[in-house]
Amino acid sequence: MKEEDDALLKVYHFEIENDSDGEAYEKKIKALQLLVKDGKIGEASQWNAGQMVAICFDRHLYYPLFAIEGAVPLKMRPLSFDAPGEVQFVRDLETFYESPIGQKLIGKRSLYLLRNADTKAKGLGFALAGNFYPDFLLWLVDDETGEQWLNFIDPKGLRQMNLNDPKLGLYKEVKVLQKKLGDPKLTLNAFIISGTQFASLLNVSCKQADLEDRNVLFMPDGGPVYLKKMFERIA
Repeated sequence: MKEEDDALLKVYHFEIENDSDGEAYEKKIKALQLLVKDGKIGEASQWNAGQMVAICFDRHLYYPLFAIEGAVPLKMRPLSFDAPGEVQFVRDLETFYESPIGQKLIGKRSLYLLRNADTKAKGLGFALAGNFYPDFLLWLVDDETGEQWLNFIDPKGLRQMNLNDPKLGLYKEVKVLQKKLGDPKLTLNAFIISGTQFASLLNVSCKQADLEDRNVLFMPDGGPVYLKKMFERIA
């Protein structure tokens, strides 16, 4: 990653409807712009414009991230989060990062998060996993040794997903790639974070522990539970 990398968003583009609702949103977005410019991340994290909220987790390589939870008088590029699980993952990670157990598991390593783009020009995808672009890249970096753990993370609903889906095999594919790269200071991992609780999965004849052995973790178990398991597996 370099500062000029296309995956690092430089600016949002908004097309705002020319009416009273659009004018109200424009004023609120400009107020958020000033908060971000002034580095007031705490205040920016509290910003909302009705159906639109800003997520300002400072370990993400740019902020804010946007979530829209209803009809709004605008269009934006790049798009806001399009699944509740993506929003929940970032919020869970922020809370976990600040918690005692999170600090213990992360230790002296630095954490960085990046929302992955879903195009070949800007994002990082895996052809052998069904042309799969995981939603997030998460790094842990040991600043003293240079060792780093790069993790590909995708929150998604699994209710009707077949266990033979190639996306669920990404955790193996990245280990093959890690071996090909041959960098002793780089560890690759991949995780699917299910927004569906295990008991509600269809087409499943195994135990939850069997799926967790394939790096499929369950968001409904709660952030402290599934993220603890994830960071233990990363380490």
